Amino acid sequence: MNREDRFATIVELLRRDYYVKNSQLCELFGASDMTVRRDLDELERSGILKRVHGGAIDMKARNIIEVHVNDRVYENTLAKERIAKKAYSLISEGETLYIDCGSTCYTLARYLASNPIAIHCITNSLNGAIELSKTKTVRTTIIGGELKGIAQCNYGPVAEAQIKACSADICFIACNAIDTSGNVMLLDISERASKRNAMNISKKKYLLCDSTKVSSVSMINFAKVQEYTGIIVDKGISEENVKMLEENGASLILA
Repeated sequence: MNREDRFATIVELLRRDYYVKNSQLCELFGASDMTVRRDLDELERSGILKRVHGGAIDMKARNIIEVHVNDRVYENTLAKERIAKKAYSLISEGETLYIDCGSTCYTLARYLASNPIAIHCITNSLNGAIELSKTKTVRTTIIGGELKGIAQCNYGPVAEAQIKACSADICFIACNAIDTSGNVMLLDISERASKRNAMNISKKKYLLCDSTKVSSVSMINFAKVQEYTGIIVDKGISEENVKMLEENGASLILA
């Protein structure tokens, strides 16, 4: 099969299934893994798909197809680092934090590990807890429960009960999308109760959200923008989206 036909087939599969595997394409095309990787790289440069571990997803399906957190860490890296730095500036020594799972929250945990202060951190993120364990000045409590491998976090009834039993000065929450009505959205309903409980136990609530997630949609509403003390978003956000969020009652903190 020639290159143009391979491209057309990949696009057709993505439109139908939203996701393709490298191994699936190698078998279908009778091509080497290197050839398939080159094809996917070129289609990614064209904005048609997003490369993920072992395959690719349709760019239009980013908020309805869950991608491993280790892959998402490398999306919009600069924006996430700026958001993490701004979130860090809101933390005072001696406070208790709750840090949610997700790639932006993981970036915050990594920033805390590199710039340690004496705080207590509660988290359901395995990756985040590992980063925080690298410094002796951060006391870390990891929430238990059922392990969700693709998100590297614990969730479910055990996690929800443990979060309810805690209290925090600040929580930092992640999301998949914010729609134009000011609904904060996530992909998997299994994470909803943990996020709500974390917000309920915290005096201050901050949403960490890079600008690409604004004016988009995902599967499940779990909050409204006006519930947060602040929404920390990178300066890549458009003026139109700033206006939309403020009209919906959001307090924006630009990073």
